[in-house]
Amino acid sequence: MAKVKFRMKGFEEIRRSPKAVALLQSGVQAAAAAAGDGYVGSVTQGVGRGTLGRAIGTVYTETPEAIRDNAKHNTLMNVFDMLGD
Repeated sequence: MAKVKFRMKGFEEIRRSPKAVALLQSGVQAAAAAAGDGYVGSVTQGVGRGTLGRAIGTVYTETPEAIRDNAKHNTLMNVFDMLGD
């Protein structure tokens, strides 16, 4: 098997690209929609050394009903399992 060379600078450029952010945004919105009412998704551009400026997607509960639903049924875990990568 051939050895693969990895260029970190190029990898970081890809992770910050508008296309990657759009792809992440669509995945986050799909997960929030699949989870149901009371679940919200957001994408933010990371700041600082730990995130290196890459986009970070989050799906979270916004209402007390969604919090209870997620606690009882593990809704977010099930949605992410269903949607895969």
